[in-house]
Amino acid sequence: MGGSGELFFVLPSDDSSSSSSSSSSSSSPVPFISRLLARSLANKANNRPQSSAFSIPRHPTKRNQQRSQLPRFQLLCASPRNGAASDVEGRGFGSARQPFDTITQRDLSVHSHSHFSRAKRAPDLLRSAISSIVRAVNGTASDDVKRRIHASVIKRGLDSSIPVATVLIGFYSSRFESESARRLFDEIPTKDLILWSAMVSAYCKRGRFLDAIGVFAEMQCSDISPNTVTLLSVLPACANLRALLHGKQIHGFAVRRMFHAQTSIQNSIMDMYAKCGSLDAAAYVFDQIKEKDAISWKSIIFGCIDNRRLREALVLFHRMRASSIEPDETTLRNLVRACSEGDEDFFFIGLGLHCYVVKIGFSDSVRMKTVLLSMYAELMEVEAARALFDELHDKDHIAWSAMISVYTQAGHPFLALETFKQMQSTKTEANEFTFVSLLHACSSMEAQGLGRSIHARIIRSEHINNAFTASALIDYYCKIGRLRQGEISFGSSKGGTLFVGVP
Repeated sequence: MGGSGELFFVLPSDDSSSSSSSSSSSSSPVPFISRLLARSLANKANNRPQSSAFSIPRHPTKRNQQRSQLPRFQLLCASPRNGAASDVEGRGFGSARQPFDTITQRDLSVHSHSHFSRAKRAPDLLRSAISSIVRAVNGTASDDVKRRIHASVIKRGLDSSIPVATVLIGFYSSRFESESARRLFDEIPTKDLILWSAMVSAYCKRGRFLDAIGVFAEMQCSDISPNTVTLLSVLPACANLRALLHGKQIHGFAVRRMFHAQTSIQNSIMDMYAKCGSLDAAAYVFDQIKEKDAISWKSIIFGCIDNRRLREALVLFHRMRASSIEPDETTLRNLVRACSEGDEDFFFIGLGLHCYVVKIGFSDSVRMKTVLLSMYAELMEVEAARALFDELHDKDHIAWSAMISVYTQAGHPFLALETFKQMQSTKTEANEFTFVSLLHACSSMEAQGLGRSIHARIIRSEHINNAFTASALIDYYCKIGRLRQGEISFGSSKGGTLFVGVP
């Protein structure tokens, strides 16, 4: 590798041949490196002095500055026996830094090659380069490439480096491999604040909230004081576990360390209280926020909706608009969904929200139309629901199920079955809610043959073990007088709570 002056994005093994290196280079995430190397070698073949390519104006313009990046990078990629690169070997590492320091816009390849040029004599720079590589490829490269990087890290004895381990833990957490992240974490003898925070965040991303709180407790026992990043990682764990006591303790810690004045911390604490059912405490924290942002308003509105305090949510929505903060689509969808769960008084509020959605331009969203359709379905507004349904170009199973449910609940079983036929023609898979609505339609028509056909579809789609589907089947057979078949369906259901209504 060193003799040919080639640069590889992924660290090759020491016994790799030049042919394998060439294949690795061609499949590299940064293929332009090979083109730059070819140009550098062509300059050498033409006996061009390397120094002539690096004539840089004293005060370059923006265009000249962009053009100057390429020849400087060629200097970094040049053969160790050629030009200024030989000065690096002869006069020291500072000479290699000179062209690198003049580059104002450094991409990953320039940054990493400057580090790798003296890797054996500068291990700190190698650790930084590997950390940069893992961060850069985390969302783009394949798992095989990332594991090869990890293998190279272990081979070079850098697996105990805290910066490298922190980045690798983030990689494994993004792939939902929390066990690998934990093993890597346990192998580090001396852990710093960043490493502890990375492990807490890794467990939260995986949904292992109890383990995240456990690591947070271990961190405090190790005399490492958490910072705001750590608190922002562990508070969602308390919220999802409904661990109000732990959340209060973290809130107290934030107050003692003067972290509670930060808006991001206050938003997270408020969200924790709301999800734990302590909405009054969440409202108190909300009132203490001096500079409320969009996340602050969303958190308190969602908290009111989750705790069935819909009127307070609507009041806060109007206050949010009065404070010149416009709601996003997610906020409006949750408010519309809340109106569908309310009584008839919320119908006019839902109409107002629908008008507002059209006014601000969210009416073209498929998700928004589906939520509005579900609202009209719950409020038994058949014509409005059908108008929205016809406007949908890409109908998913939720939209089809909602429309079938509208017809079933409104006493139009034939229209419900006709809509199901249209759904089948689009090859959209039915879910358990679709089957429940169809069984209700069949029971009102006493259509035994069609009901058995739907029963067969339920078995083929493997929804037979769903509690709602099994309950609807039993209810259907009982309503049409087939008690024996209903008893068989009840006996074949696998656990769960069944909700059966017998006339």
